[in-house]
Amino acid sequence: MANPGDQVKVITEEKEFLGTLMPTKSEKTLFLKLENGYNLGIEKKKIKKIETLKSAVVSKKAVARVKPKQGLKNIVILYTGGTIASKVDYQTGGVVAQSSADELVQFVPELKGIANISTERICNVMSEDMRFDEYQVMVEVIKKHLDKDGLIIGHGTDTLAYTAAALSFALENLPIPVLIVGSQRSSDRASSDAAMHLICASQFITKTDFKGVAICMHHSSNDDVCAILPATKTRKMHTSRRDAFKAINAEPLALVD
Repeated sequence: MANPGDQVKVITEEKEFLGTLMPTKSEKTLFLKLENGYNLGIEKKKIKKIETLKSAVVSKKAVARVKPKQGLKNIVILYTGGTIASKVDYQTGGVVAQSSADELVQFVPELKGIANISTERICNVMSEDMRFDEYQVMVEVIKKHLDKDGLIIGHGTDTLAYTAAALSFALENLPIPVLIVGSQRSSDRASSDAAMHLICASQFITKTDFKGVAICMHHSSNDDVCAILPATKTRKMHTSRRDAFKAINAEPLALVD
């Protein structure tokens, strides 16, 4: 049986495909990373045979342990399953989330000079699949961390603004800042905006006395300024632009450079 990361030949009723088997939770579709870099989805019911050409060799790199520093504020980054703070797994061809604070700081080394970072996974769903059950879990996890100096929630961009509004209404009179960040470009790309949003959100938490829920995303198409946007007055206005998130009939709460 082929496993994610294996080089395989997939034989269907119509033709044959060569590529790297990618991880998926879909019961109906198999995904391949082709040699040209594109991903291909194949309906499982059309597959006649899968041949393993080369098995994956899994190796895990050592990650340097990050020690908390006295004098720095404590921030928890909560994952919900979006591309923010994710990395490409070159063995499988898929994108996976950072699984620990140590990996995250290795991915965004600037964070270790801003705050003591810890991480927790809330859920692992596509943002368009977010429902009230996930919102309720988020609320309970946030309440658990109210003794921290601030929280950052990594979220898929499609429904990020809805989640921000929902949390804002559910969590009144928050004593700490809760910033929701996303990424328009997956972090395996050189043009990713993931790191900048995490850095700007961390700086805003550590350098201001803001309390409540807000969104932190690009202010313009340049990589120089992030906008802190009101949780209940923000919309995603473009599919792929870095500055897709805009305050509607309102101004940004702050700009972070």
